[in-house]
Order: sequence, then C-alpha cells, then structure tokens
Amino acid sequence: MVTYYLYLICLAVCILQGVLLLPILFAVGFIWIRSARRLTRLERSIRSDRRSESKYKLLDALPKLQPLNCESCGAGLLLSQTDTSCPNCDSRFPLPPKYAETTSIRTAVGKLFKTAMRFRRVASLLTYRPVRWFFVAMIFVEPLIFVGSLIGSNVFPDSVADSAFARMGETTSTIVIGLSLVGLFIWMFLFIFPAIMSKGLREKLPVVPVLSGEAEGSEIATCQTCGGAVEYTRRSFACICGYCNVVNFRAAFVDREHRDGFEAKIRTNEVLFGSLEIVEEYIATVFFVGTILAFAFVVLILYQACVGS
Repeated sequence: MVTYYLYLICLAVCILQGVLLLPILFAVGFIWIRSARRLTRLERSIRSDRRSESKYKLLDALPKLQPLNCESCGAGLLLSQTDTSCPNCDSRFPLPPKYAETTSIRTAVGKLFKTAMRFRRVASLLTYRPVRWFFVAMIFVEPLIFVGSLIGSNVFPDSVADSAFARMGETTSTIVIGLSLVGLFIWMFLFIFPAIMSKGLREKLPVVPVLSGEAEGSEIATCQTCGGAVEYTRRSFACICGYCNVVNFRAAFVDREHRDGFEAKIRTNEVLFGSLEIVEEYIATVFFVGTILAFAFVVLILYQACVGS
C-alpha cells in the first residue's frame, strides 16, 4: 500500500513539474524584469550618493533651523519629530519643509533598512549550506521520481492515475505525459546551476550595517539666550527655555543625525543592492536556463514531427 501511494506521489510530482513549468517561467521572468529594473535604479542612487561632497559640504547644505513663533499668540513653538506645538495656547502646526527634511531622515533610513534586511534574509536563505545540499539532492532525486513513476505504472496498471488518463483521452494524456517528461529533465538541469552558484554567491553576501542609535535619555544643556538650564528630551530636536521662553535648537545633534542618516542610507542601499543582486542572479539563471531548455525541447519535438510526417 505504501508503495502504491509512493508511486502516485512520484507521478503527481512529474505531472505538476511539466504542467506548471511554463507558468512558473513566465512568473520568474516577470520577477526578473522587476528585479533588474530595481537594481538599475538602486545602482544609480548609490553612484549619486557616492558622488556627493564630503561631510563638510553636506553640513553647509544642511537646512538652517530658525526659531518658530506661534501664529495665534506669538509665543515660541516647541519642535518635535512630526509637528510643532505652542506651550502657551496648545496650538499645533505642521513642520515647515526644511524642518521636515531633517526630521524625516531617520524614518526613511529605517524603512530602507527593513527592506534591505528582508532581501538579505532571502539571499542568505538561497545561499545557505543546507539549501545548497537540497539543490544537489534534487539533481539525483529527479531521476528517481521518473523511475518510480515508470515502475509504478507497470506494477499498478489499474491505478487512479490510469483511470484519470483514460478519462482525459489519448491526445490529452499524451500531451500531459510529454510535458511531464520534458519538465522532469528541465528541472533536473535547473537544480544543477543553483547548486554550483550557491557557494560563490554566499561569499558575496553583504555585511549588515551598524546604524547609529537614537539619543539615549534626556540631555541637560544651557539656554543659548539667557544661560539658564534647559532639557532636551529623547528624540527631540529643540526645547523651549522656561526662563526666557526662547526656543533652543539641538544643533549638534541635528547635524549628526543628518550626517549619520546620509551615511546610513548609502550603507543600507549597498546592502540592499548586494542582496538583491544575489536574488536576481538566481532568478535570471532559472529563467534563462529554463527558457532555453524549454525552447530546445519544443524545437526537437517539431523536428521529430516534421521528420515523422
């Protein structure tokens, strides 16, 4: 009984490999085109960032943060990551463009980092040693699947599969069996290439960048106007002095955040590019090798048909 079910499993795998080959190749081709375009855009972005001037010129281009006053009562506004608020009348206002440019950089890098790590995990999985062993094992498993299907068809002549083929008709069943054989050989060759590529691509896996953390806790400083003590809370870029009601800006912190964010963007983009490059190489190999082999089998079948006629 176990042998019978094993035969049905082998036969089902053969049929699925053949029938789903073309849809899978189309899907892989679509993914490859999108990955190639994304790689091109990413490469341009990295080159553009690398062509940027030194940190000092970057600081010169940093938006100058000028104190803001409330439009309602004229009091100094408190600056936060997302908006400005008046401590006098509780009014809230959106960040001006220059402020938004500086305060949004950490969020943008955080999102980019998550994307880079997602692709890096995929690249790491594809180049993981057990996965490479799986590819190698499948090279030998594919012929065993074919042999199991062939032997099972002789040992179990009245199986469910035979009944299904009989209901399909001779033409349809012949096409399905032909696709199964073609798919079997194509998949066997397809597993060879990832097995060969895996070790070399593993060495190209990019190192995860260490991004600078946020400001730890609060910071006590001196008011730039009256000399009184002011406190910057965690993540805040500015605070209002309780003595003279003047907004104080955390200039050094903002400068560092902008510099670190810019450098983190470059490093994260490089990790994303390296990871995406590995994934794209796998996808491109599967697509082109599978397409070439499928085209070769189609030409061979047409040639045999012409010679036979």
